Amino acid sequence: MGAMPSACLLTLTLPPGLTGGFFRSYMEGFLEEVRRWKAPLVGGDLSRGPCIHAGVTIWGHLETGEPVYRSTANEGDAVVLVGDVGLSAAGLNLLKREDPTELAVIRTEEDLARWAGDSFRWRCLKAHFLPTPQIQAGDWLRRNGFASAMIDVSDGFRIDLQRLSADSGLCFEAGSRIPLEPGLTAQISKEAALAGGEDYALLAAISGDRLERLRTEYPADLPGWRQIGTLRQPDADGSAEGDSSNGFDHFA
Repeated sequence: MGAMPSACLLTLTLPPGLTGGFFRSYMEGFLEEVRRWKAPLVGGDLSRGPCIHAGVTIWGHLETGEPVYRSTANEGDAVVLVGDVGLSAAGLNLLKREDPTELAVIRTEEDLARWAGDSFRWRCLKAHFLPTPQIQAGDWLRRNGFASAMIDVSDGFRIDLQRLSADSGLCFEAGSRIPLEPGLTAQISKEAALAGGEDYALLAAISGDRLERLRTEYPADLPGWRQIGTLRQPDADGSAEGDSSNGFDHFA
């Protein structure tokens, strides 16, 4: 929604037989991440249960202006994608083919990179284990008035694109092939890449006149963007090219 992180809560359930070493290691990693995003841990809950369960609540703030919703896109808006999709799903697919006991000794990004063996496998594993939400890009698009609607790609590219268009009462019309990393389809199918989720890319609806400005004003130090289509009124039957709800449904 274009907000910056403020603080977080952690609810952690642990089984009684777990060693204290796990808790210390988990909290070291958790606190390292909250420092990275400047969202300090300010409270939560700790309890006993049959398995490990972590629930995290994060809230953010806007210093000026209004948040950007997924439901406020306009007919004719271009849809742009910031970041990559499919790498996290490919990383999970790689892990399913490996011996999980080897992962238990990995402590650092450098260890994970060495274990990956090549740069592309490393990018996929990093996208899965250490995803980077596009907070700075969302903040910049909101503050500068470029985005009429936005949504992060966390449950799968297709389902989150469908949510943005449907909640705005529109349909997505693809203008080009959805960009995937070279070599990605050697690891997983295109369908799995677009439905896998946990990418934390960003989809934004941007009007035509602002799109031209975006080409020249978008900061070079932010992740790249590309236009993937436009939004239009639904057909009489409500359908349009590119509509799909393949992805993770929290209530299915």
